[in-house]
Amino acid sequence: MQPFHPQPTCPEPLAIGPTFKRVFGLSTDSFYPENHNHHPGESEATPSENIDPADHDFRMFFHKKYSGTTDNFPQELPPADMEALLDELVTMALPYTALELVRKFPTVKDSTSFSTQLAMGVAAMMAEDLTEAESAFRRAQELIPEEPAPYVNLGQIFIRTSRPRDAEIWIMAGIEAQANHHALWELLYQLLLETKGDYAPEEVLAIAQDKSSWAGTSLATSLMTTGDRHLKASHLEKFFHLGERDPLFLIELTGAYGIAQEFEKIPPILWQAEKLSTKTLPWQLHAHGAQAEIALGAYDKALVHVKKARKDKFLSDAGTLALEELEVEIQQANASNPGAQIL
Repeated sequence: MQPFHPQPTCPEPLAIGPTFKRVFGLSTDSFYPENHNHHPGESEATPSENIDPADHDFRMFFHKKYSGTTDNFPQELPPADMEALLDELVTMALPYTALELVRKFPTVKDSTSFSTQLAMGVAAMMAEDLTEAESAFRRAQELIPEEPAPYVNLGQIFIRTSRPRDAEIWIMAGIEAQANHHALWELLYQLLLETKGDYAPEEVLAIAQDKSSWAGTSLATSLMTTGDRHLKASHLEKFFHLGERDPLFLIELTGAYGIAQEFEKIPPILWQAEKLSTKTLPWQLHAHGAQAEIALGAYDKALVHVKKARKDKFLSDAGTLALEELEVEIQQANASNPGAQIL
Protein backbone atom coordinates (compact mmCIF):
# COMPACT_ATOMS: atom_id res chain seq x y z
CA MET A 1 0.00 0.00 0.00
CA GLN A 2 1.37 3.40 -1.01
CA PRO A 3 1.46 6.32 1.48
CA PHE A 4 -1.78 8.31 1.55
CA HIS A 5 -1.46 11.63 -0.27
CA PRO A 6 -4.57 13.81 0.25
CA GLN A 7 -5.75 15.75 -2.77
CA PRO A 8 -6.46 19.47 -2.39
CA THR A 9 -9.88 19.41 -4.04
CA CYS A 10 -12.91 17.18 -4.45
CA PRO A 11 -14.31 18.04 -7.90
CA GLU A 12 -16.92 15.28 -7.96
CA PRO A 13 -19.53 14.09 -5.45
CA LEU A 14 -18.76 10.94 -3.47
CA ALA A 15 -20.92 7.92 -4.07
CA ILE A 16 -22.25 6.78 -0.69
CA GLY A 17 -22.10 3.06 0.04
CA PRO A 18 -25.43 1.24 0.41
CA THR A 19 -24.86 0.21 4.03
CA PHE A 20 -23.95 3.73 5.14
CA LYS A 21 -27.01 5.07 3.36
CA ARG A 22 -29.30 2.53 5.02
CA VAL A 23 -27.85 2.65 8.54
CA PHE A 24 -27.81 6.43 8.77
CA GLY A 25 -31.10 7.03 7.02
CA LEU A 26 -29.75 8.98 4.07
CA SER A 27 -31.98 9.69 1.09
CA THR A 28 -29.23 10.53 -1.37
CA ASP A 29 -26.73 8.35 -3.21
CA SER A 30 -24.05 11.04 -3.27
CA PHE A 31 -22.34 13.39 -0.85
CA TYR A 32 -21.38 16.90 -1.96
CA PRO A 33 -18.57 18.22 0.25
CA GLU A 34 -18.94 21.79 -1.00
CA ASN A 35 -22.50 21.95 0.37
CA HIS A 36 -21.48 21.28 3.98
CA ASN A 37 -19.81 23.85 6.19
CA HIS A 38 -16.63 23.10 8.07
CA HIS A 39 -16.79 23.39 11.85
CA PRO A 40 -13.12 23.58 12.88
CA GLY A 41 -13.90 24.08 16.56
CA GLU A 42 -16.24 21.14 16.95
CA SER A 43 -14.67 18.85 19.59
CA GLU A 44 -12.23 16.11 18.73
CA ALA A 45 -13.76 15.54 15.29
CA THR A 46 -11.65 18.42 13.96
CA PRO A 47 -9.09 16.87 11.57
CA SER A 48 -5.57 17.94 10.83
CA GLU A 49 -4.89 20.30 7.97
CA ASN A 50 -3.63 17.40 5.80
CA ILE A 51 -7.00 15.66 5.59
CA ASP A 52 -8.67 15.51 2.21
CA PRO A 53 -11.47 18.14 2.18
CA ALA A 54 -14.03 15.51 1.22
CA ASP A 55 -12.99 13.30 4.13
CA HIS A 56 -13.08 16.31 6.45
CA ASP A 57 -16.61 17.29 5.42
CA PHE A 58 -17.93 13.75 5.49
CA ARG A 59 -16.38 13.22 8.90
CA MET A 60 -17.98 16.38 10.21
CA PHE A 61 -21.31 15.33 8.74
CA PHE A 62 -21.02 11.98 10.49
CA HIS A 63 -19.97 13.65 13.76
CA LYS A 64 -22.92 16.08 13.69
CA LYS A 65 -25.39 13.30 12.92
CA TYR A 66 -24.03 11.17 15.75
CA SER A 67 -24.14 14.07 18.21
CA GLY A 68 -27.71 15.02 17.30
CA THR A 69 -30.98 13.51 18.41
CA THR A 70 -32.05 11.99 15.12
CA ASP A 71 -34.25 9.03 15.97
CA ASN A 72 -32.94 6.81 13.20
CA PHE A 73 -29.29 7.16 14.23
CA PRO A 74 -28.13 3.87 15.79
CA GLN A 75 -26.57 3.85 19.22
CA GLU A 76 -25.03 0.48 18.49
CA LEU A 77 -24.31 -1.40 15.31
CA PRO A 78 -24.60 -5.11 14.44
CA PRO A 79 -21.18 -6.60 13.59
CA ALA A 80 -22.18 -7.17 9.95
CA ASP A 81 -23.13 -3.51 9.53
CA MET A 82 -19.91 -2.31 11.16
CA GLU A 83 -17.88 -4.56 8.86
CA ALA A 84 -19.67 -3.26 5.76
CA LEU A 85 -19.47 0.38 6.88
CA LEU A 86 -15.72 0.29 7.46
CA ASP A 87 -15.18 -1.45 4.15
CA GLU A 88 -17.31 1.14 2.32
CA LEU A 89 -15.52 4.08 3.95
CA VAL A 90 -12.10 2.69 3.03
CA THR A 91 -13.33 2.06 -0.52
CA MET A 92 -14.57 5.67 -0.64
CA ALA A 93 -11.06 6.78 0.46
CA LEU A 94 -12.44 8.30 3.67
CA PRO A 95 -10.05 6.85 6.27
CA TYR A 96 -10.56 9.59 8.85
CA THR A 97 -14.31 9.08 8.76
CA ALA A 98 -13.70 5.35 9.24
CA LEU A 99 -11.55 6.08 12.27
CA GLU A 100 -14.23 8.44 13.60
CA LEU A 101 -16.67 5.54 13.34
CA VAL A 102 -14.29 3.37 15.36
CA ARG A 103 -13.95 6.12 17.96
CA LYS A 104 -17.72 6.36 18.34
CA PHE A 105 -18.06 2.59 18.65
CA PRO A 106 -14.79 1.57 20.42
CA THR A 107 -15.89 -2.02 21.07
CA VAL A 108 -15.29 -2.69 17.37
CA LYS A 109 -11.62 -3.14 18.23
CA ASP A 110 -12.59 -6.39 19.93
CA SER A 111 -14.31 -7.67 16.78
CA THR A 112 -13.61 -11.25 15.74
CA SER A 113 -14.23 -10.36 12.09
CA PHE A 114 -11.11 -10.55 9.94
CA SER A 115 -12.57 -8.08 7.43
CA THR A 116 -13.36 -5.55 10.16
CA GLN A 117 -9.87 -5.68 11.62
CA LEU A 118 -8.32 -5.46 8.16
CA ALA A 119 -10.45 -2.43 7.22
CA MET A 120 -9.51 -0.68 10.48
CA GLY A 121 -5.86 -1.35 9.72
CA VAL A 122 -6.13 -0.04 6.17
CA ALA A 123 -7.95 3.10 7.34
CA ALA A 124 -5.30 3.77 9.99
CA MET A 125 -2.52 3.17 7.47
CA MET A 126 -4.11 5.58 4.99
CA ALA A 127 -4.37 8.14 7.79
CA GLU A 128 -0.68 7.58 8.66
CA ASP A 129 -1.54 6.23 12.13
CA LEU A 130 0.91 3.35 11.79
CA THR A 131 0.74 2.36 15.46
CA GLU A 132 -3.00 1.72 15.28
CA ALA A 133 -2.61 0.12 11.86
CA GLU A 134 -0.05 -2.32 13.23
CA SER A 135 -2.35 -3.31 16.09
CA ALA A 136 -5.28 -3.91 13.77
CA PHE A 137 -3.24 -5.97 11.30
CA ARG A 138 -1.83 -8.08 14.12
CA ARG A 139 -5.38 -8.79 15.32
CA ALA A 140 -6.43 -9.67 11.75
CA GLN A 141 -3.51 -12.08 11.37
CA GLU A 142 -4.46 -13.87 14.58
CA LEU A 143 -7.99 -14.40 13.25
CA ILE A 144 -7.03 -15.92 9.88
CA PRO A 145 -3.29 -16.74 9.82
CA GLU A 146 -3.37 -18.01 6.22
CA GLU A 147 -4.56 -14.69 4.76
CA PRO A 148 -1.62 -12.76 3.22
CA ALA A 149 -2.90 -9.16 3.53
CA PRO A 150 -1.89 -8.59 7.19
CA TYR A 151 1.64 -9.85 6.49
CA VAL A 152 1.98 -7.56 3.47
CA ASN A 153 0.76 -4.50 5.35
CA LEU A 154 2.85 -5.22 8.44
CA GLY A 155 5.89 -5.71 6.21
CA GLN A 156 5.27 -2.32 4.63
CA ILE A 157 4.84 -0.65 8.01
CA PHE A 158 8.07 -2.11 9.38
CA ILE A 159 10.05 -1.17 6.27
CA ARG A 160 8.70 2.40 6.42
CA THR A 161 9.52 2.68 10.13
CA SER A 162 13.05 1.28 9.73
CA ARG A 163 12.43 -1.99 11.55
CA PRO A 164 14.07 -4.41 9.11
CA ARG A 165 14.20 -7.36 11.50
CA ASP A 166 10.46 -7.15 12.20
CA ALA A 167 9.82 -6.73 8.49
CA GLU A 168 11.81 -9.86 7.68
CA ILE A 169 10.02 -11.91 10.34
CA TRP A 170 6.56 -10.95 9.10
CA ILE A 171 7.36 -11.19 5.40
CA MET A 172 8.83 -14.67 5.82
CA ALA A 173 5.88 -15.69 7.99
CA GLY A 174 3.59 -14.53 5.19
CA ILE A 175 5.54 -16.56 2.64
CA GLU A 176 5.16 -19.61 4.86
CA ALA A 177 1.41 -18.98 4.83
CA GLN A 178 1.10 -18.11 1.12
CA ALA A 179 4.23 -19.05 -0.79
CA ASN A 180 3.05 -17.62 -4.11
CA HIS A 181 1.79 -14.21 -3.05
CA HIS A 182 3.62 -11.74 -5.31
CA ALA A 183 3.46 -8.73 -2.99
CA LEU A 184 5.31 -10.60 -0.24
CA TRP A 185 8.16 -11.46 -2.58
CA GLU A 186 8.35 -7.88 -3.81
CA LEU A 187 8.65 -6.71 -0.21
CA LEU A 188 11.33 -9.30 0.49
CA TYR A 189 13.31 -8.07 -2.51
CA GLN A 190 12.91 -4.47 -1.34
CA LEU A 191 14.21 -5.48 2.09
CA LEU A 192 17.16 -7.47 0.71
CA LEU A 193 18.25 -4.59 -1.49
CA GLU A 194 19.38 -2.82 1.65
CA THR A 195 21.71 -5.64 2.69
CA LYS A 196 22.52 -7.59 -0.48
CA GLY A 197 22.53 -4.82 -3.06
CA ASP A 198 23.00 -6.17 -6.58
CA TYR A 199 22.94 -9.72 -5.23
CA ALA A 200 19.38 -9.36 -3.93
CA PRO A 201 17.81 -11.20 -6.93
CA GLU A 202 20.06 -14.20 -6.37
CA GLU A 203 19.15 -14.23 -2.68
CA VAL A 204 15.44 -14.05 -3.53
CA LEU A 205 15.86 -16.95 -5.97
CA ALA A 206 17.60 -19.08 -3.36
CA ILE A 207 14.80 -18.46 -0.86
CA ALA A 208 12.13 -19.07 -3.50
CA GLN A 209 13.66 -22.40 -4.43
CA ASP A 210 13.81 -23.37 -0.77
CA LYS A 211 10.11 -22.48 -0.39
CA SER A 212 9.15 -24.07 -3.73
CA SER A 213 7.61 -20.78 -4.83
CA TRP A 214 7.00 -20.07 -8.49
CA ALA A 215 6.03 -16.47 -7.66
CA GLY A 216 9.36 -15.82 -5.96
CA THR A 217 11.20 -17.62 -8.74
CA SER A 218 9.43 -15.54 -11.37
CA LEU A 219 10.29 -12.26 -9.65
CA ALA A 220 13.92 -13.21 -9.03
CA THR A 221 14.61 -14.35 -12.59
CA SER A 222 12.90 -11.22 -13.96
CA LEU A 223 15.29 -9.07 -11.91
CA MET A 224 18.47 -10.89 -12.92
CA THR A 225 20.61 -9.24 -15.57
CA THR A 226 22.37 -12.29 -17.00
CA GLY A 227 21.29 -11.62 -20.57
CA ASP A 228 19.92 -15.15 -20.83
CA ARG A 229 16.41 -14.83 -22.29
CA HIS A 230 15.70 -18.49 -21.46
CA LEU A 231 16.52 -18.13 -17.75
CA LYS A 232 13.02 -17.42 -16.47
CA ALA A 233 11.33 -20.02 -18.67
CA SER A 234 13.81 -22.73 -17.71
CA HIS A 235 13.19 -22.15 -14.02
CA LEU A 236 9.41 -21.88 -14.26
CA GLU A 237 8.82 -24.89 -16.48
CA LYS A 238 10.17 -27.06 -13.67
CA PHE A 239 7.06 -26.15 -11.70
CA PHE A 240 4.90 -27.00 -14.71
CA HIS A 241 6.46 -30.45 -14.97
CA LEU A 242 5.73 -30.94 -11.26
CA GLY A 243 2.04 -30.35 -11.95
CA GLU A 244 1.53 -26.64 -11.23
CA ARG A 245 -1.50 -25.40 -13.19
CA ASP A 246 -2.64 -22.27 -11.34
CA PRO A 247 -3.80 -19.77 -14.02
CA LEU A 248 -1.66 -17.05 -12.44
CA PHE A 249 1.35 -19.33 -12.77
CA LEU A 250 0.48 -20.09 -16.38
CA ILE A 251 0.44 -16.36 -17.12
CA GLU A 252 4.00 -16.14 -15.79
CA LEU A 253 5.13 -19.26 -17.66
CA THR A 254 3.64 -18.31 -21.03
CA GLY A 255 5.04 -14.80 -20.64
CA ALA A 256 8.46 -16.30 -20.00
CA TYR A 257 8.15 -18.51 -23.07
CA GLY A 258 7.31 -15.40 -25.08
CA ILE A 259 10.44 -13.64 -23.82
CA ALA A 260 12.46 -16.74 -24.72
CA GLN A 261 10.78 -16.76 -28.16
CA GLU A 262 9.66 -20.33 -27.54
CA PHE A 263 6.24 -19.54 -28.98
CA GLU A 264 5.44 -23.11 -29.98
CA LYS A 265 5.23 -24.12 -26.31
CA ILE A 266 2.39 -21.70 -25.52
CA PRO A 267 -0.62 -23.03 -27.52
CA PRO A 268 -0.53 -26.54 -25.96
CA ILE A 269 -0.54 -24.98 -22.47
CA LEU A 270 -3.64 -22.92 -23.26
CA TRP A 271 -5.38 -25.89 -24.88
CA GLN A 272 -4.83 -27.97 -21.75
CA ALA A 273 -5.81 -25.11 -19.44
CA GLU A 274 -9.10 -24.64 -21.28
CA LYS A 275 -9.84 -28.36 -21.10
CA LEU A 276 -9.14 -28.55 -17.37
CA SER A 277 -10.76 -25.29 -16.24
CA THR A 278 -14.44 -24.82 -15.53
CA LYS A 279 -14.01 -21.02 -15.51
CA THR A 280 -13.02 -18.41 -18.06
CA LEU A 281 -9.25 -18.16 -18.25
CA PRO A 282 -7.63 -14.80 -17.34
CA TRP A 283 -7.45 -12.40 -20.27
CA GLN A 284 -3.66 -12.17 -19.89
CA LEU A 285 -3.32 -15.86 -20.65
CA HIS A 286 -5.34 -15.55 -23.86
CA ALA A 287 -3.34 -12.44 -24.77
CA HIS A 288 -0.15 -14.50 -24.52
CA GLY A 289 -1.81 -17.15 -26.65
CA ALA A 290 -2.69 -14.54 -29.28
CA GLN A 291 0.86 -13.19 -29.32
CA ALA A 292 2.22 -16.71 -29.76
CA GLU A 293 -0.14 -17.49 -32.63
CA ILE A 294 0.83 -14.23 -34.34
CA ALA A 295 4.49 -15.22 -34.10
CA LEU A 296 3.60 -18.65 -35.51
CA GLY A 297 1.59 -17.12 -38.36
CA ALA A 298 -1.76 -18.51 -37.18
CA TYR A 299 -3.72 -15.25 -37.29
CA ASP A 300 -7.14 -16.90 -37.19
CA LYS A 301 -6.22 -18.63 -33.93
CA ALA A 302 -4.78 -15.40 -32.56
CA LEU A 303 -8.07 -13.63 -33.17
CA VAL A 304 -9.97 -16.41 -31.38
CA HIS A 305 -7.82 -15.83 -28.30
CA VAL A 306 -8.55 -12.10 -28.41
CA LYS A 307 -12.29 -12.81 -28.53
CA LYS A 308 -12.01 -15.23 -25.61
CA ALA A 309 -9.95 -12.73 -23.61
CA ARG A 310 -12.76 -10.19 -23.87
CA LYS A 311 -15.05 -12.56 -21.97
CA ASP A 312 -13.01 -12.20 -18.78
CA LYS A 313 -15.22 -10.29 -16.33
CA PHE A 314 -12.08 -8.92 -14.66
CA LEU A 315 -10.81 -7.33 -17.88
CA SER A 316 -9.42 -3.90 -17.01
CA ASP A 317 -9.30 -0.77 -19.13
CA ALA A 318 -5.61 -1.39 -19.70
CA GLY A 319 -6.44 -4.95 -20.75
CA THR A 320 -9.08 -3.73 -23.18
CA LEU A 321 -6.54 -1.38 -24.76
CA ALA A 322 -3.96 -4.19 -24.97
CA LEU A 323 -6.47 -6.44 -26.75
CA GLU A 324 -7.39 -3.67 -29.19
CA GLU A 325 -3.70 -3.25 -30.02
CA LEU A 326 -3.38 -7.00 -30.50
CA GLU A 327 -6.33 -7.01 -32.88
CA VAL A 328 -4.72 -4.25 -34.95
CA GLU A 329 -1.48 -6.23 -34.98
CA ILE A 330 -3.35 -9.30 -36.21
CA GLN A 331 -5.02 -7.35 -39.02
CA GLN A 332 -1.71 -5.80 -40.09
CA ALA A 333 0.07 -9.14 -39.98
CA ASN A 334 -2.69 -10.76 -42.01
CA ALA A 335 -2.56 -7.95 -44.58
CA SER A 336 1.14 -8.55 -45.11
CA ASN A 337 0.52 -12.31 -45.46
CA PRO A 338 -2.37 -12.65 -47.94
CA GLY A 339 -2.23 -16.44 -47.79
CA ALA A 340 -3.33 -16.49 -44.15
CA GLN A 341 -6.99 -16.36 -43.22
CA ILE A 342 -8.81 -14.80 -40.32
CA LEU A 343 -12.06 -16.24 -39.08
